[in-house]
Amino acid sequence: MSRWKFTCWSFLDLPFGTDAETICSVAIGIGRHFGMPADFMLTLEAMSESAMGIYEHLGWHEGRIGLRDIVDGAIYPCIVPPNYRGRAGELWFVRLLPPPNATFDHGVAFTSPYVLVDTNKTDWLAFFDRQERHLPLRPPPPADQVAHRKALLKRGPEPNYWSEYIFLAYHAMPATTPSPCVASPICRIACPMRT
Repeated sequence: MSRWKFTCWSFLDLPFGTDAETICSVAIGIGRHFGMPADFMLTLEAMSESAMGIYEHLGWHEGRIGLRDIVDGAIYPCIVPPNYRGRAGELWFVRLLPPPNATFDHGVAFTSPYVLVDTNKTDWLAFFDRQERHLPLRPPPPADQVAHRKALLKRGPEPNYWSEYIFLAYHAMPATTPSPCVASPICRIACPMRT
């Protein structure tokens, strides 16, 4: 697992205490109390609400990549700081941050992408169906299927679920392959850029 993915998980997703707070949610509470600047608060809130997701690579256009969320079908134009271009049709497991304000028309792929190989959208939707039938979520799943699946991607049925998934699914890419990242329901995960 990349250091950046681990850091995001531990600060933004890992719940603790009876209120299932995160380090970021505590920082937001402290910031509100002590008058943190509004722009910084908005950034922390966007980071706190973000989660890893599974996206279909739609190709590059004018320096941005299009990613389609397989859970809700929304399309997100974004920049990818690690500069891994990938290929149209790949499935990526990545954390996206929305545009910081209305002056931007794109978001940011905030973690290096894990490229999900030997799997497809149908496999992942079947995975979500199985999880919804057999695994309880904490907090209890909402009635809305999209919200339920996004909650599963945010926290999993237990705190270490997605970290263990990446660890168990990861396969080193051949030396000639640029360093992305790869995973699946029953697939491999490759990491193009381990940071």
